[in-house]
Amino acid sequence: MKLIRGWSCTCANGAGELVERLAAEIARALRAAEGDAALRAGLAAHGIARVADGRRRFRWWWLLLLPGVAALALTCVAVAVGVARGDLWLLPGSGPYRAISPAEARVMESARRDVFPNDVREDLARHAGSRVVWAGVARRLSVQRVGADTVLYLELEHRYFDWIEDHGAQREWYFLSPRGEGRFAAAWALPPGSERYARESLHEGDLFIVYGTQMEVRDGVIGFGRTAYLRPIARREWRDDVMDYGRPGTPTRHLRVAF
Repeated sequence: MKLIRGWSCTCANGAGELVERLAAEIARALRAAEGDAALRAGLAAHGIARVADGRRRFRWWWLLLLPGVAALALTCVAVAVGVARGDLWLLPGSGPYRAISPAEARVMESARRDVFPNDVREDLARHAGSRVVWAGVARRLSVQRVGADTVLYLELEHRYFDWIEDHGAQREWYFLSPRGEGRFAAAWALPPGSERYARESLHEGDLFIVYGTQMEVRDGVIGFGRTAYLRPIARREWRDDVMDYGRPGTPTRHLRVAF
């Protein structure tokens, strides 16, 4: 290319002009080719630079995904733990009544649900030594000191309970019948240091799941000589105006929608 650009023609006029014109055309074409190559090289370099810059650039909009990712991760962990422990109540839906503690679980294994208050009244000798579990609403409640112990005294109104927990859209988990089989009483020695909690947190109108034995009957009220376990359920967690039912196998009448 340098030879062509620096070429000086000494030929005859006509031939010399032709050669000069051809040389000029060739030189112009070469310059155009060089320019195109430079342009292509520049664009290629620019494109590579843009790609590299894009890889280094912080994608701030990824932050918008973090809450959803965190919620999904927590849900997966909760479900995994629930499945591993058998705590299916972590998921929405209905399931069988579950013990609140290992102590209740141990007592529940031997407690009878098929013995009702009227069964005891009709045949006390047969059922007095049975360990039963009943659901009742507290009508009278008091916390008293007896020597070094703090004792919770309860007089309860028995309610039919289907032993189902319903974890749905509504706030309440337990749907009892408005009917039952009369009154029964129980006393429970509170753990040390729980007197304040009992006085502030337990109220008349709360539901209690009572495991008892050594029963006696006075004026139609059944008293437990020994209470094996007692579980309180706050008033806000149960209702008795949704379903009307009796003992297992009897018809259920729906009174209203739960929510």
